[in-house]
Amino acid sequence: GVEDRLQERVPETIAFFREAGVVIWMLTGDKRETAVNIAAASQLVDPAADVLHHLEAATEPELRRQLQDVHARTAEEVGRRRRVTIVIDGGTLDVALEHLAAEFRELGLLVASAICCRVTPLQKAMVVHMFQSLGHTALAVGDGANDVSMIQEAKVGVGIMGLEGSQAELASDYALPRFRHLVRLAAVHGRFCHVRNAALIQY
Repeated sequence: GVEDRLQERVPETIAFFREAGVVIWMLTGDKRETAVNIAAASQLVDPAADVLHHLEAATEPELRRQLQDVHARTAEEVGRRRRVTIVIDGGTLDVALEHLAAEFRELGLLVASAICCRVTPLQKAMVVHMFQSLGHTALAVGDGANDVSMIQEAKVGVGIMGLEGSQAELASDYALPRFRHLVRLAAVHGRFCHVRNAALIQY
């Protein structure tokens, strides 16, 4: 079979942002089991310590019940200082964004990370838009043509140069040769940019 291996230092990079308190949403077209395995391998989730809540519903009433239940349990776990991750597929995400957007946003603001599997390029952009409509800044990272709409929707779009063509890097604000360079882009250059803009505004 074909093995799609992670780039070097991906787990360390994601662990850095996790420790910094950045909320990370993984948006992928892979199936649920594969997506969870990749999240574990990249240290987005720690299966031994983190709490995973799965959302899977085909109708609005069913999903409403799930969201209420998961929201209550998530609030309880966060109160105990445990990291919570939700796992949701594309079909359920459609129902959530169309009929239960407010409830889904509330849950999204509580969790430390999320895994969205079997999602389309349009759904990726809609998730980014959901958070930015609340006044948050989203940074989207992708390496393929199916990530272009998400990268363009985000306030900061990052394209990873890779084997999947150059569409992502051409559509991005910043193009990086490796995922691990994201730490330097955000924590060094991003920080300097923030400090310089603050100094400029004051004068």
